[in-house]
Amino acid sequence: MLGKIILSFVSIFGLFGGWLADFNDTHIYNPNWSGHAKFHVGHTMIIGTTLGVASLYFLFISKMGTRLERLNVSTLLNSIYWFSQSLSILVPFATYFDPDFKRKMPVINGFQLTQLHLDIVLLTLCAIGYLIERANIKSEHVKTK
Repeated sequence: MLGKIILSFVSIFGLFGGWLADFNDTHIYNPNWSGHAKFHVGHTMIIGTTLGVASLYFLFISKMGTRLERLNVSTLLNSIYWFSQSLSILVPFATYFDPDFKRKMPVINGFQLTQLHLDIVLLTLCAIGYLIERANIKSEHVKTK
């Protein structure tokens, strides 16, 4: 169950994280951003919500396939957002934050945190949750033989 709890945390973070991080003056209410930029922010927030819901669905509700197959799908859905965000910095002229809002990003011991650090933490949690739950499934399968 611990694996499912960890994966659920990542799913719920994906469900609400974008809304909490972006529905403010740094993104949606930023007067310097064009309507089209805000369109993409909305798209990103809705993708995070959709992937979070779909991941939870395959983790707890779906009866399609085996438990391991559902776990695989749930973990993949849970990882897509964070993996794609980690690569977003590769887009030409992309930055982790607007210079006007750098002060709002967390700093730990003088080290500036970015979205990449969050991506690494959440992808690591996905891997840990997956490995724990997969081990549970395999041990239950061995017990039933």
